[in-house]
Amino acid sequence: MDSLSSVNRISGLVSGLDTDNLVKQLMSAERMPLDKLSQQKQLLEWKKEDYREITNLLRGFQDDFFNVLKPSGFMVSPSTYKRFTSTVVDSAGEETALVTATGTAEAAARSHKITVKALATAANATSSGIVTDPLNGTGAAETDYSDGNVSFNLTLDGVTKTITLSNRDYGTVSELINNATDGLNKLIEDAFGSGRINVAETVPGSGILAFSANGSKLTVNSASTNDALSKLKLSSGASNILSTSETLEKLQSKFGTDLSFNSDGKIKFKINGQEFSFNKSDTLSSVINEINSSTAGVDLRYSELTDKFIITSKQKGAVNKIELENTEGNFFDALKISTGIISNGTDAKFDLDDATDVYRSDNTFTIEGVTYNLNAGITVPATFTVDLKIDSDTIFNNIKSFVDKYNEVVKKLNDELSEPKYKDYKPLTDEQKEAMSEDQIEKWEEKAKSGLLKNDQMLQRIIDKVRAAMFDSIGGISGTLSEIGINTGGYWNKGQLFIDETKLKAAIKDTPDKVMDLFSKKSSVDYDPTLNQEQRSQRYKEEGIANRIYDIIRDNIRTSRDSGGKKGFLIEKAGIVGDPSESLNLIDKDIAAANTRIKSINVLLQKKEETYYKKFTALEQAISKMNQQSAWLTQQFGNA
Repeated sequence: MDSLSSVNRISGLVSGLDTDNLVKQLMSAERMPLDKLSQQKQLLEWKKEDYREITNLLRGFQDDFFNVLKPSGFMVSPSTYKRFTSTVVDSAGEETALVTATGTAEAAARSHKITVKALATAANATSSGIVTDPLNGTGAAETDYSDGNVSFNLTLDGVTKTITLSNRDYGTVSELINNATDGLNKLIEDAFGSGRINVAETVPGSGILAFSANGSKLTVNSASTNDALSKLKLSSGASNILSTSETLEKLQSKFGTDLSFNSDGKIKFKINGQEFSFNKSDTLSSVINEINSSTAGVDLRYSELTDKFIITSKQKGAVNKIELENTEGNFFDALKISTGIISNGTDAKFDLDDATDVYRSDNTFTIEGVTYNLNAGITVPATFTVDLKIDSDTIFNNIKSFVDKYNEVVKKLNDELSEPKYKDYKPLTDEQKEAMSEDQIEKWEEKAKSGLLKNDQMLQRIIDKVRAAMFDSIGGISGTLSEIGINTGGYWNKGQLFIDETKLKAAIKDTPDKVMDLFSKKSSVDYDPTLNQEQRSQRYKEEGIANRIYDIIRDNIRTSRDSGGKKGFLIEKAGIVGDPSESLNLIDKDIAAANTRIKSINVLLQKKEETYYKKFTALEQAISKMNQQSAWLTQQFGNA
C-alpha cells in the first residue's frame, strides 16, 4: 500500500524494523471499510450499465416498431395489418400507371371500375402578352462607322460574345442590318449560329433596331473599349427578358407597362384577400417567394421562355378561385394579368362502380378506403379496372419481425432475472489487481458482474406486464392471438411467442380486420404520463396489443415527466446518455454519496497512517537514545 502521508519518517534505520511494511500491514486492516465501500460503488457502476443496456434494447424496439417515420413497421397503425397490392388495367386489359390506387385500412379486397370523364384543374391566369419591353433601340441607329471598329457584348442564354462592326460607312440602316458580309445579322449568326437571333427595324424605314431571340434570353452590354451601343442607340443592360434578381426599381421601366409606386415608393396589392406590400428595393424574386410561401393559396412564377407570368391556385377544383386586386400601384397591370375573380378551375368527374357522375375537387381522392390518383395524360373518357388484394406477405413479415424483437426483449429480461450470482466474487481492489494477470482479472470480473439484476423487481414488473399485454382480453374484440396462429410455448420458454405461419397467413387473408384490431385497436384515452389510474386502466382495456407494448416501453424509458415530475422508471433509476438523467438518477445519487464517504474515510486513513509512522519514529528515537546512553556507559566504565 502506498503511503497516504508526506511527513518525514525514520524507517528502521536504528531498530532494523521494516517500518513501511509494518505500517502497510496495520493499514490493511484499517482499509477494509474503504475497500468494501469502493466495491459497493463499483457494483453500482456495473448495475447502472446493465440497466442502460436494457433501456437501449427497449429504445431499439421502440425505434423499429413504434416510429411514425417508419410506416412499414409502425405497429400501432391499422394500415400495417391491412395492406393491399393493387393492379390497374385499362379497357384493353393492359396494365397502366395513368390511374393508381392504394387501399387504406378501411378498404376491402375487391375490384373497382372507374371511368374518368374529366380531370380536376386549378384556377390560373397567364399574362395576356409578353411583359418585357422588346429589346429595341431608343432612336434611329447611325450608319457611319468609318472612324474605326466598334463593338458591343451580346449575351444569349448566359453565353456572351463580342460583336464588332467594320470600319466603314454602311450607308443605310437596312445595309447595317442585312449586309451579307458584315451586317449585324451576319455577324451575330457567325457568333451564335443560324436562326438564334434576328435583328430588324421596329417599323420599316424607322431606323430603330429590334432584337428578337425566339424564347431565349437576350441582353446587350457595352464593350470594354470602342463601345458601339451609343451609335446603335441601344441601352447597356437592355434585355428582352426580366431578371428576377433585380429590384423593382431597376425593373420599373423594363415592363411593357411601367411599374408605378405610391408616394412612399411602395407597391401594394391583394391576392385572395391577403395584403402584400413591397418596397422599390425588393427584388422581383423576393416578391414571388413571399407570395408563394404565404397563405394566399397561389403560386406565381415567371417564364423566361414565354416572357409571361402565370398565377395558379394551389388547390384544384371549381370552388377554388383566385381574386386579384391592385390597391396602391399597378402590379398586376405590369404583369398583364387582369384583376378581379379568376374562376376557371374544374372538378374531376368520373363514374365509380355503380355511381355515375361523381365529382371531386382534386385528382387524388379517397372513397370507401381506396385512395385513387388520376394522373395527367388520361384522354377522357377512359375506363380502368382496379383490383385490390391483401398484401399477406408484407403483413406477415411485419408481424414476424415484431414478434422476433419481442422475443429478444423477453429473453434478455429473463436472462438478467435468472443470471447466477457469485457471492464470493467481489469487485477487485487495486491491490488485488496488481497481483493478477489481465486474463485472470477479466474472468474474475465476469463472475463479479453476473447476477446484478437477478430477481430485480423493476425488470420483473416489465416482463410481467408485456406477457400480460399479449393475452389479456381487449374490449370489444372477441379474439385472441392463439386464434390467429401466435402462441406461447411451454413454461420453460418463459413467455416467448411462436408463430404458426400457415395459420397466421390464413388469418391475415381471411379475417384481416380481426388481425388489425388485435394489434392496433385504439383507445378513446390518449397516452399521457399524467393519466390517473382510472384513465390508465380504461386505456389498457380498450387498446390493442401493439399499443399496450408501446405504453409499457414509454412508461419505462420516456424522458418526459409525469404529474409527479418523474421520467420513465428505468430513466429515473439509471438515466441515459444524452439526457439530463445521464447524471441525475438514483444510482448516480448513490454513487455520489459513496464518493463522499470514500473521501471522508481517506482523510481518516491518512491521519491514521501518520499516527502509526509517528509511533514508529518515536520508537526509533527512543532506541537511538538508549543506544547512545549504552555507548556512554561503556566508554565510562568499560575499563574499570
